[in-house]
Amino acid sequence: MIRFSGRRRTVRRRWMATVRSLPSGAALGALALAVGLVAGCRRDSPAAAPKEVPTQQSVAAVAPKASIVVPAAVAAARAERDPRLRSRRLGQALEEWFRSEPEAVLAYVRALPRGSEQTEAWLLVLGWLGRSDPDRALAVAAEVETRGLSPFYAALFAQLAAQDSAGAVARLSRVPAGPERAQAIRATMDAWARRDPSAALAWARALSNDSESGVAVETGLVALAAADPDRAVAQAREWLGGPAFERVVGQAFQVLLTADASRAAALVASLPAGETRTLATVQAARALAIQDPARAVAWISALPAGDDTKAALPALIEAWGRRDPAAAAAQLATLPDHPGRAAAGDRLAQVWGATEPAAAIAWAGRLPDATARDSALVAIASAWAQREPRAAATWAAGLEADAEVRNRALAGAVDYWLLQDRAGVQEFVAGLPAATQTVAAAAIAPGLAQRDPPAALTWAQSLSSTAGREAAVVAAYARWRDNAPAAAAAWLAQSGLPAELKERLRAAPAR
Repeated sequence: MIRFSGRRRTVRRRWMATVRSLPSGAALGALALAVGLVAGCRRDSPAAAPKEVPTQQSVAAVAPKASIVVPAAVAAARAERDPRLRSRRLGQALEEWFRSEPEAVLAYVRALPRGSEQTEAWLLVLGWLGRSDPDRALAVAAEVETRGLSPFYAALFAQLAAQDSAGAVARLSRVPAGPERAQAIRATMDAWARRDPSAALAWARALSNDSESGVAVETGLVALAAADPDRAVAQAREWLGGPAFERVVGQAFQVLLTADASRAAALVASLPAGETRTLATVQAARALAIQDPARAVAWISALPAGDDTKAALPALIEAWGRRDPAAAAAQLATLPDHPGRAAAGDRLAQVWGATEPAAAIAWAGRLPDATARDSALVAIASAWAQREPRAAATWAAGLEADAEVRNRALAGAVDYWLLQDRAGVQEFVAGLPAATQTVAAAAIAPGLAQRDPPAALTWAQSLSSTAGREAAVVAAYARWRDNAPAAAAAWLAQSGLPAELKERLRAAPAR
């Protein structure tokens, strides 16, 4: 696993964006370097002593003495004003030039003004040079005054370690200490530990620099976790602590989750309280529910009270509900006091309502708790509307429940209907009685105004009920004003709306 330090991510993203935009041949070559994939390079020397690497000539010593003739394509690329086109075209032009005159390109890039463009150019040029002559690339990089070359070092050492781990290790001393060397170490360990974890980890633990040793050990254990998660966790407990330990356990957990959910669940207790453990608990609950729902319930029930179990129950019930909603509902009924009960009920209503709305409605109607019942009905309306919006909206509009519950259910249904059939939902809302038209019109008006504000306001003013008209006009105008205040104000000034309503629209606070 190769990680980029936070303060260099911007340059790395720009570099990768440039690489992605190159012609197919250039892009494939650059991406091969970026991930350290070199076709047919699987040679390795297990735990061999570091090799002596020849010292390279300085760049100045081999730079062309004659003045550089810059190709027209390079000059044209640098004249481009659009930043994306400029970056892409400059990368293409430099690569073409590099094929025939690499030394001229090196001298040209060195002479570029300091800044992001020069850094991006160095990343590309050093990458091309590194594929054929890694030692020369390291020598050039050592003389480059700009920072931000971590992506180059990461890619180069991934390539080197894929060929010869000992050779990669021998070259690490040529990388500047700090983020650049940390990335090179990560790349080396990621490749080496996948083939010979014992040798790689022994080297990592023997490093005299504690920071570099920590980076190397963590990377090696993360790589080991893919093949032997139990060993990776055991050694992480012995050698690591804090966030590094969590990351190794997290990687091992993900590997086990697909192979053996029970073993993955057992790892959760190894993590300290916090977001990482809560997320792992949720994932384990979901995976266990797919394999053995009863076992998943037993596992969750044994967890200490807190955020983990509160978040895990909804995930369990949702996964179970997709396979057997009636059984999931029966189990949920046995947990009336569980802290995750309310959210779990909503999840079940969503998955059941999407596939069997009639059965879900019947279940919701039998719930003894009024709050849970109302929440389930609202969730069913939205889930049902994603598949059959007209049927869901019609049901919600006639729902015999508290007015607030009916309104929430109807608003959710028409919102989803709007995404599928604008004309159909407009016609439906226009035909509703005043009591429900107001809510439904206000729900869809912002979405209508997002695409065509004048048309949305024309439709709003055509509604039959006064309350419905005003609610739709207010909602549509607010969205238009948020998006284009000048255009909205101009429309309002010349509209035929009542003066009182105009004043209310002008005075309404921005959303």
